[in-house]
Amino acid sequence: MDTDEWARRGSSFGAVAAAYAEHRPDYPADAVAWCVEPTGRHNDGCFMAVFKVDAFRPLVQFKQEIGEFVQYLKATKPAEGSGGVYYPGEIEHMREEDRRSNGIEIEDATWYKLRSLAEGYGLADRLGFTEVE
Repeated sequence: MDTDEWARRGSSFGAVAAAYAEHRPDYPADAVAWCVEPTGRHNDGCFMAVFKVDAFRPLVQFKQEIGEFVQYLKATKPAEGSGGVYYPGEIEHMREEDRRSNGIEIEDATWYKLRSLAEGYGLADRLGFTEVE
């Protein structure tokens, strides 16, 4: 898919937004309340949108287009000084994979405190606490 097609699709939702808003189901009050802090302030800048993709297009087609978009995105030249171009969640995914493979770095002071607590409860051996080298 070329750049013009991506731009066209990116601006096309406006044409159906009113119809969607008219026919979408209402959100349960509890779900809305969960997202809004009681005083009306934001809740730490968190926003989550969930869409039923197959209400708009076939899921297989959507997944193919997302794959194409990821390829387009990853082919983008990174900004100077940047480590690369990443899509949302990619860096976190890479960190999780690394930590599952290599563990999580914990400084000595924290390790000693955890070990001391485990020893105090008689759990050091069971939890595999060892000396820090």
